[in-house]
This record gives sequence, structure tokens and C-alpha cells, in this order.
Amino acid sequence: MTTKPITLITNVNQSMGVEIATQLGQAGHHVILGVQDSQRGERLAVSLGKQGIQTSVVQLDATCRASINGAKAFIEMNYGYLTTLINNGGVSFDRQFSATTLSSFVMRQDFETNFFGMVDVTQAMLPLLKKGTSAQIINVTGRLAGVLQSKHIGTGYRASQAAANQYTIDLRQALKDSSITANFVNSDWLEQHISAGREVVVHDPTLRLVTKTLQRGDRSTRRALPSGVRFDRAAEEAD
Repeated sequence: MTTKPITLITNVNQSMGVEIATQLGQAGHHVILGVQDSQRGERLAVSLGKQGIQTSVVQLDATCRASINGAKAFIEMNYGYLTTLINNGGVSFDRQFSATTLSSFVMRQDFETNFFGMVDVTQAMLPLLKKGTSAQIINVTGRLAGVLQSKHIGTGYRASQAAANQYTIDLRQALKDSSITANFVNSDWLEQHISAGREVVVHDPTLRLVTKTLQRGDRSTRRALPSGVRFDRAAEEAD
């Protein structure tokens, strides 16, 4: 029996969250909108509902264990499983600081949401992801994460996003014998699909939709795909 895809998107009001929710909803997912502000989430749900997209709203603050546990309980009670967890983007508290003046206090704020919050949400939702026949975790990380210098994006933000990328790689390895996959995507390296240095064919339809959404939303900074990453041509033609 085929089960309906149930997808949780965190920080859905930030970054490309709304567009990702729209694309996945149009593809047949029931989208759970993880938001800090429930009223904003309900307004978004109404807007998406007018497009025929099925959604529900759950209050989710990635820096609060009680909020995370409440979201998990809501999903477990109403759906019993998750097909996809999308940890969406992050926040930056350190745009005005250089690496020589940035305090560890400010940097910790970046890490609390962008790294530790992502880890806490992921680990909390793993039991729900394991209940399906197959599931996936997609971490949408920030531009220039651990790759290049930037005058516009702070050291703490980029360090926290680089840590999120490395965690995703380690998570994928830890889950290799399970039915759950883990990947990160971002607007610099759009179709990167983690593996041990081998050529990767991005054929999963959900991951493809997320990466294409980011690509459409960031045309001004689009750059060539990294070598060893390509889309599955047969899957492309089936879209």
C-alpha cells in the first residue's frame, strides 16, 4: 500500500521555505509547516490551501526542547510517521563582525539555531522517519558555508553552516544500513548529493524538487554544478 508523503519543513517562513512547501505540496505531499509564530503559519496554510495544497501547522522552535518534543508528539498523534524532514536554512547574528572581533557569545547564537537546533530536531524526528518504508532528511544550508570568504555573511553563520554540512555527511554514514537517507543542498552547490567521492545521480523526486526550487530562487548567484553531480536524465524526462 502506498502511503501519502508527509513532509515537515522547519523555519518555513524563512528563506525558500514557502516556495519549497508550495512545490512539494503541488507534488502531492502533505506539508507540515514548522513555524515559531503559529498565527503566521496559519495565514500561510490558508494561502497554500487556496492552491489545493494540504498542510497543517505546528509550532516549532529549534532552540527549545519542549517545542521540539511538542511538534514530535503532534506529528505522531496525527500522522504516525514522517516521509521527509527538511531542516530549512538558518539565521545570522554576526553580519557586522570580523573573525578578529566576533565574540563567542554571538557565535553561539548562530550555532544554537543553525547547528544544535538542527541536530536536536533531526534526532527527535528520527523515530518517526524510521516508521516508513523509506524516508529522507534534507538539510538546506547557507551560502558560502565553509567554502569562501564573504564581506556580507558572518564568520559564525558560515562556521555553523559548515558544521551542519559535516553533520549531514556523518549522519548519512550512520544511517547507511537503514531506510533513511541524509543530504544537504544549498544555493552555492545546488545539486550536491553526499557520497564517498563517487559520481552521484540525483534521481529522488523530493530532493530534485528542493534543489530546483533553490536554483530558481537564486539565479543571480548560480554557478556551475560541482563535478561528479548530475541529475538522472530519465527522471528529468518523466517530470
